[in-house]
Amino acid sequence: MGQNKKLEVFGWGLVINNDDHTAVICSGISSIGTANDAIEVRAINPKSNIQAWADAQGITIMNPELLEQDE
Repeated sequence: MGQNKKLEVFGWGLVINNDDHTAVICSGISSIGTANDAIEVRAINPKSNIQAWADAQGITIMNPELLEQDE
């Protein structure tokens, strides 16, 4: 494990766990604290591009219901 790090995303994006190729969608101003070196944050705007990007990368989104909500 690495040192604690703080990751931020403004707008729509994904918090990606490269260990198991999963991600969760985040929106607004999100701050994530982790010591896992396999975690990264990627901003993706507009929201409509999130699923296509994840599919192209082979990443499973764990909370896809956020894509159905109004912005």
